[in-house]
Amino acid sequence: MSELMETILHRRSIRRFDERQVEEKALHQILEAGLYAPSAGGRQQRKI
Repeated sequence: MSELMETILHRRSIRRFDERQVEEKALHQILEAGLYAPSAGGRQQRKI
């Protein structure tokens, strides 16, 4: 199983966060993945 699928299937709620900065490249990848996530009636916008 891919690392991504492992992460998705074993996700959990996090109540404490680190003060570390997220790398800009990683942030853009996360935002891009969100663009392709399902939404109600397929009404998601494809622009950031």
